[in-house]
Amino acid sequence: MRTADAPRDLKDERDLLAQRLLALSDEIISTVETFEAFPQQAQATRALNFEQWNTVQASLASLRREGIEVRALERHKPELKRQ
Repeated sequence: MRTADAPRDLKDERDLLAQRLLALSDEIISTVETFEAFPQQAQATRALNFEQWNTVQASLASLRREGIEVRALERHKPELKRQ
């Protein structure tokens, strides 16, 4: 696990962000494992929604309010294939 020096008054926020990122990672891994087990469902899926996404975004927003320069997570859309 990586560690970073955070200001003492932001240690709790740093730890919470780390916990939330791990939870999001676990959620993504579970989704991948489900799709591997049910490939037909993966092909029919048009979008994914991760519950932990919002908690990570909230942690990042909290850090920005404290003056820490962090970017929000960005959504990525697949390129549309035109026929």
